[in-house]
Amino acid sequence: MNNLLRAVVIGSAVFALYSQNAYAAGGCYNIKVTVDQSKLNGKDWDPPVLDGNMVHAAPDIVTTINHRRMRRCQDSFTCVYRRLYLEGTTVAISIVDKDVLFDDPIGFGECNVPSASCQIGSAKAQITPCR
Repeated sequence: MNNLLRAVVIGSAVFALYSQNAYAAGGCYNIKVTVDQSKLNGKDWDPPVLDGNMVHAAPDIVTTINHRRMRRCQDSFTCVYRRLYLEGTTVAISIVDKDVLFDDPIGFGECNVPSASCQIGSAKAQITPCR
């Protein structure tokens, strides 16, 4: 094998190896958590706000991503966490409704990275690469 062909083959092999491991080394992602309007039993997450209209009271979302507690999203059905550095091919997600006396579990599980979305109990997690 001549030197030029050998350099091309070795260069291609190094690029292929780097490409496979670049994903495993991690990357930047955004995660959007959307919680169902009510618990599995049909009850509201929190006592409803009385303003003349019957509305579902939104939970106080506390999310843990890969054992790291994220900021709290109070009185909201949606919470977005931006520019998270994730390693590996899965992400562990735990979601609770933070209450004064007892927290309500919303869901926990693992999602594949990258994935369009996955169901985590009574919530959906959307994982998208950073732009």
